[in-house]
Parts: sequence; C-alpha cells; structure tokens
Amino acid sequence: MNTFIESLNRYFKNTSACAKDFISRLFVRDVTRRATVDECLRHPWIRGPDGDDVDLRKSSCISISHIHSFKQRQRWRRAVELVMVCNRVTRSVRLAISQATKMNRTIETRYDPCTINTDILCSSLRRFCCRTIPSIQLSVTHDKTLKFMLL
Repeated sequence: MNTFIESLNRYFKNTSACAKDFISRLFVRDVTRRATVDECLRHPWIRGPDGDDVDLRKSSCISISHIHSFKQRQRWRRAVELVMVCNRVTRSVRLAISQATKMNRTIETRYDPCTINTDILCSSLRRFCCRTIPSIQLSVTHDKTLKFMLL
C-alpha cells in the first residue's frame, strides 16, 4: 500500500488535495467504510464551488506524459501476462504428455504439440498483440518455437 501512495504522489503531485481525498474515499477495502453514492455526490470536489469559493477542480491537472507512460506500462503488463499464459499452457501440455508417455498412453487432443499448426497459433497471437501491444512482433523459428521481438 505504501508504494501505491508513493506512485500516487509521483503521478498526481499537481492534483488538488480535495481530489485526492475524493479518490481515497473510494479506495477503501472495507465496504461499510467506503463512500456511498450520495456521499460522493455531496463531496466538494464533485459538487464544485459554492458561491464565492474557488473552484478546486481548476487546479487539478494530470500531465499527458504521465498518461502515456501509464498506458505503456499497462501494455507491457499485458505482454508479460500473455507470455506467462503461453508458458503455462506449454508447461501443462508437456507435463500431461510426459505423464501419459510414462504410463504408455496417448493423449487424444487437438492441441497435441506434434500436430498443432504453429502458424495458426502464431497468427492468432500476432493479432492479439497487434491490438494490445503494437511494439511486439511474433514469429515462428525453424524449430517451431515462438519468438517475441520488440520493435
């Protein structure tokens, strides 16, 4: 939680204390202590200025570069998750095949690594990456290994 607060201070240093207070009331783990809809609507940051009060929301700003860096980190996180999922699937299939081989059984599956079309797998992963992580390129090497490259 401490690193979360440090990252908030780094990225939202120009954000008003009133806005930070509003957000902190929403991120309460205990549901009974979390702000209700009515409390949120009555919060000064949402309600705006009353009469001769200064509009606290005008001093709140978030740098566009912070938003871009946040988006890039999110894309990288998705890329890492994609690689982890691929590794998990590969590991579980290899484990199932090795256990079946030890027991002299065959695995009846369309995902058998001996018969799977790696070009189809690579093209579907490539489509997924193009939508989520444009800076990653996928290819299949001559030994049927998926290769991730950064552009």
